[in-house]
Amino acid sequence: MGIHVGSKRVFVRGLFASALVAALCVSGCAADAQQQDEEDVASTEDALFGGCDPDRLIRNAPPDKRPILERAAKWIRNPVPYSKTAYKDGHRTDCSGFVSMAWGRPDFTTHQVPPRSPSSSIAREIPWDELEVGDAVARGPTFFSSDGHIMLYAGTDYLGFACFWEQTTPHTRVASFLKTSLTGEYVAIRKR
Repeated sequence: MGIHVGSKRVFVRGLFASALVAALCVSGCAADAQQQDEEDVASTEDALFGGCDPDRLIRNAPPDKRPILERAAKWIRNPVPYSKTAYKDGHRTDCSGFVSMAWGRPDFTTHQVPPRSPSSSIAREIPWDELEVGDAVARGPTFFSSDGHIMLYAGTDYLGFACFWEQTTPHTRVASFLKTSLTGEYVAIRKR
């Protein structure tokens, strides 16, 4: 057990006192997930150890949200390589294709959901404190990337960190964050 401190994010392994974890994580800030190197991002193994395991999250999800997590868990359990042009299970293997698949919808892009498309017919923006299992967080382009990014909210780990499942380079992964580290860059969204 220990704490992995990257230059941009702090991730927790094991069960540490919440106050200590919160104090260490205040310095973490959201950055473009695709620009992070392996050292700066909690590995899927670290996040799973912390309680972001698909079986646990599916079991604890409200019954109406379980199908979303069950679909997404197929790519979490057998990580799918990221690609903007490849397809698996009828969906693009990029971030929005992953969330489209989990939501049981035809593929959409990050251009078609908030914050880029506030009047989207696919999803609507919600307050962060209303984020529920099966919702997503999305952002528009950044200084580092002209693309947006979207991640599926799968629940919380043992310490209350948010578990996100995402399709990014090199492949599908699990990550845990303090929600507040994402609020300045991402918006919470719910499928319509």
